[in-house]
Amino acid sequence: MSSPFICPACSVVWIDDVLSVTDLLARGEVGPTTQEIVAQADFSKVARVGMSFGGATAAAACYVDIRCSAAVNLDGFDIHRIGVNREIPVPLLMIYSDFEPSALDDEEASRFTLAFNDHSYESLLTRGTRDDVLRIKIKDVLHNGFSNDILLHRGPLKSMLSGSIDGAVMTDLMNDYVLNFLEKHHRGALSSGPDPMVAYGDIVQRQDMTKHRTWWANLSLQERQ
Repeated sequence: MSSPFICPACSVVWIDDVLSVTDLLARGEVGPTTQEIVAQADFSKVARVGMSFGGATAAAACYVDIRCSAAVNLDGFDIHRIGVNREIPVPLLMIYSDFEPSALDDEEASRFTLAFNDHSYESLLTRGTRDDVLRIKIKDVLHNGFSNDILLHRGPLKSMLSGSIDGAVMTDLMNDYVLNFLEKHHRGALSSGPDPMVAYGDIVQRQDMTKHRTWWANLSLQERQ
C-alpha cells in the first residue's frame, strides 16, 4: 500500500472508493450471498468506522457525504487534512493509542499533551466543547493493537507490536466504546450496555481540550499563521 505522504492523491482516491462502494450497495449491486443483508440496510444514514488510514478516511468521507450519520476513527492520522480547523458535520469518536505528546515550538503549548489529530475535526477556537465529539486515549496499547493481531501476539513480541494491554480487554474495550457511541449517535437509542468510561476508567483517558483551546485563543492572528 502506498503511503499518502508519498502518494498525496491516494487519500483522495480512498474517499472516492468509500463513496463508490456505498453507492453500489445502495443500488443493490451485490452478489446473491449478501443481497438479503443489503436489502435490510438504510443507506440514507451510514455510520463510517475504520482503523488507521481507514479511520482517517471514514472521518474524511463524512465531510463530503450527506449520508454519513457518525464516524469512528481508530487511531488514524488525518492524512487528508480535510478536518484541520473544521467542524466535522457528524458525531465523531476518536480513539488514540498510547501516543507520545507532539513536540511544539511554543513554550506554553508544550506544557500540555497534544495528540496528532487534536487540530482536526473541530474549530481550533471551540475544540473540546462539543458533546458529540469524543477523543480518548487507551493506556498501554500501540497502533497495531487496534487490529485482531493483538489476540495472536504472545510474549515480548506482543509488547513490541501491540502494547502490554491484554488483548481480550482491548478487543472488548473497542467493541463497547464503538457500539455505545453508535447506539447513541447513529441509532438515537439508549445503550443497553455499561458506560465504557466507568467500565474502563483505569485504562482510558479522555482528551481535555481546554488548554489547547485557551492557548489558540490567546495567540495573535499573525501567530496563528
